[in-house]
Amino acid sequence: MADSGIQFTPRRRIGQFLITKPVGVEIDGKEAGAAPWGKTTEFAARPGVHKVTASFSYLGKKRMAEATIEVTVVAGAMTPMLYRSPWIVTNAGSLVAS
Repeated sequence: MADSGIQFTPRRRIGQFLITKPVGVEIDGKEAGAAPWGKTTEFAARPGVHKVTASFSYLGKKRMAEATIEVTVVAGAMTPMLYRSPWIVTNAGSLVAS
């Protein structure tokens, strides 16, 4: 477990069982890792403001439903974030700090 960083939880919409690839997460333009659907994954990040981007692979395309947000990470705390897939996978997903 990291001292400070981001707790990232991706959620699919009802009926989107064909989306199986995990969600790719970038922090400040650098690949941070992947988060499986419905599970919370922690990513280490230094305190400060970070640009977080999430997307997933679908039907041969690498970056579907991309969403980006700036989030502030506080020293010694994990910042929870929620990513939701869009109803139509060619649209942007939603990413919020909760």
